Amino acid sequence: MGLVRRAVMALVARGRVPAVRITEMLGRLPYDPGVRRDFRKLMRGLRTGVTRAVARELNRFPGRVLVVWSGKDPLFPFDHGRRLAACFARGSVVVAERPRAFVSLDEPDWLAERIVGFVAGGEESHDAP
Repeated sequence: MGLVRRAVMALVARGRVPAVRITEMLGRLPYDPGVRRDFRKLMRGLRTGVTRAVARELNRFPGRVLVVWSGKDPLFPFDHGRRLAACFARGSVVVAERPRAFVSLDEPDWLAERIVGFVAGGEESHDAP
């Protein structure tokens, strides 16, 4: 696997991510010019104004929302997760102390337990210390 892919994954995952998993995550992106074209179009089309407008509407969602966020991610500070959860009328945040951004790669069992607990009616809110 390329050095760039490994370096990027080191930013978002604490542990070494197997090459097969990265290949699964990237799908056809590295190989299909049409997928790359669409991805570039998506990235160029992102607008912060649109994102902020949508964020203002998130509180209209009536359901419970669990935001799982890393407490130690170098790219996405925990405060961003707290702010995202606050966008929802019934949002809550749980901090993942050890993983980086890709919690599902670093702590899949821990994450599954949080989701199961939330769906079962628990896990209302857990703030970082």
